[in-house]
Amino acid sequence: MDNDSAMPTDSTMSFASNGSDISSDDVTPLLLAQGISKSFGGVRAVDNVDLVVDAGECLGLVGPNGAGKTTLFNCICGQVRQDSGSLLFKGMTLDRMPTFRRARLGIGRTYQRIEIFPDLTVEQHLLVAERARLGDGRLWKDLLRRSAPRPAEFDAVNHALELVDLLDVRSVPVSALGLGTCRLVELARALVGQPDLLMADEPSSAWMSTKPASWPRSSGSYSKSTVWLSSSLSTISAWSATLSIVRW
Repeated sequence: MDNDSAMPTDSTMSFASNGSDISSDDVTPLLLAQGISKSFGGVRAVDNVDLVVDAGECLGLVGPNGAGKTTLFNCICGQVRQDSGSLLFKGMTLDRMPTFRRARLGIGRTYQRIEIFPDLTVEQHLLVAERARLGDGRLWKDLLRRSAPRPAEFDAVNHALELVDLLDVRSVPVSALGLGTCRLVELARALVGQPDLLMADEPSSAWMSTKPASWPRSSGSYSKSTVWLSSSLSTISAWSATLSIVRW
């Protein structure tokens, strides 16, 4: 766990993945966030945050509700733009990069609120994600029904479904599944493209009841680094090799 003395004494939150000097030139981190701040009106949601994620690291972010954890995720993934600060991923700046390009660069994500298409099957969710990641689909082929999934796409989908034990429900519409299984669909959708960085926002207790505590670390074969975010210290400590505390 990071040294709490590295954090400011006022309402500003600041953390690094392992307490190391973020300016070190010894190793280039996979993700480097420096001085990230974001306000909504008069509310400062994120204030001067530093974060380092190294390749192969399994990092947990834990903190109370309202501490700005999800807002930080949104800044990194591109759903919102930070007011100040810089973001580097694999040495490339993310500051003005649109969300879909960040995803194709290798950032996978799940959401605090489930984001699914109820009428699609489990398999279709992953096929859509893989096709969007590749970015080589053509609208005219869709209109003429000439854009059938390719064997390589099915292989990627099968691997992700096997990892989260969803092969048996691959043809089931997501609307017929329970909340915990929908969470696993989201996770498989994020993993199907084998991202370099997986960012999971508030993984639910349903995941814990479905998989052993050691399972998230084994997902490294599908994502090179993982950041788990939660307000539950017990969940994050079971899943992460390194912990960072986000506080008011």
